[in-house]
Amino acid sequence: MGLFIQPAMSQISTNADLAYAFGASPDTLQLDLLTSEEMESIKGVGIRDRIYNAAKHVWDNTQIDGYNGTRIIQVRWKNRPIMRIDNKDNPSPTKVHIHFGKNMNDHRPWNAPWRKY
Repeated sequence: MGLFIQPAMSQISTNADLAYAFGASPDTLQLDLLTSEEMESIKGVGIRDRIYNAAKHVWDNTQIDGYNGTRIIQVRWKNRPIMRIDNKDNPSPTKVHIHFGKNMNDHRPWNAPWRKY
């Protein structure tokens, strides 16, 4: 809601205008508006920091293991495997298959990951 109010608030320039808008007395209303320089200096700081921290958290906790015998690739979150692609004989109809989710023992064909073998 603050994003929609900002342009309207920029047209109001005095405490008297704000008091009229909010139904208050100009003497009792104690609001200070930011200058345009102050608004530019804080623009987007909060969201930028949150995005950076989230990306850093994902980067720091994700490991990707490459080829190792029959394993093509494996993704781990905090040392726990969450997805692996293998290329070997297995109970499923395709040689290339994936493992993911809580039960990493299920063999799932790469072209039909909803099927378990």
